[in-house]
Amino acid sequence: MTTTQVSPGLGTAASFPGEIGRLAHIAPQEVVAWTTFDEAKAADVDCYACGQAFGQGLVLPCFWPFLLVLSPCLLAGCAAEANRYKAQYWVLTREHLKVVTLDHDRTCLPGLCRSGLVVNSIPLERIIHCGTDAKGEGAFSCCDLPNIYVDDAQTFLGTASFTSSGEHPKPEHKAFAVAFKGHAAMAQAIASASASASAQHHANTLALFQPFGLLPQMQQQHVATQPTLHTAAPTAVPTAPPLHTAAPTAVPTAPPLHTAAPT
Repeated sequence: MTTTQVSPGLGTAASFPGEIGRLAHIAPQEVVAWTTFDEAKAADVDCYACGQAFGQGLVLPCFWPFLLVLSPCLLAGCAAEANRYKAQYWVLTREHLKVVTLDHDRTCLPGLCRSGLVVNSIPLERIIHCGTDAKGEGAFSCCDLPNIYVDDAQTFLGTASFTSSGEHPKPEHKAFAVAFKGHAAMAQAIASASASASAQHHANTLALFQPFGLLPQMQQQHVATQPTLHTAAPTAVPTAPPLHTAAPTAVPTAPPLHTAAPT
């Protein structure tokens, strides 16, 4: 169980919507803090979704004809993405972070394809990173928005994790949201609760194994089996015996050839 100081900018158990709790099976007494999409930024979220789809292509005029031809498909995707951002609730409980995505349209045509209710439950002790990204600056960042994200060990190593409905919050994050109320305060609350849960999980693991004497024995075995590098004292390298060369011997010469004098 974790205790987290709730920022005034976040929702509490007293203000938690009962309908969300009923749909996601979250008891109000379990809620530590919660937040959701800021309805005042609805138009900004639509612009953000369009910027994610068109932004890079608008930089080079050579891509404009392709964007014009594909604009119906891209606009439909932007509408679906914006609907998903607007349907999210993040609920921090005493043991989990629950990302609740309400039923919403997955196309630009209402009622044609619905997402259904999606609830992702992330244990706090598995969260290894939680942060926020501020709004970008520059001419092409006019559609950017501050966001909040959460990583666990799986997504931190770059492995995608998909929900049962096939949706993924964002390829590189376990959970991702934009334009949330009090997003910075929520990130701090999640990080604090995750640190407390990880410490408690470690303490519970030690308490479970210590009565059996397994941890000290395992630690001793680990230390005993550690290889020790022994360095021997340098020894003199035996040198080859000197090469003795025999003194040069005289090569016997042939006796002189005596020729008889002419008679």
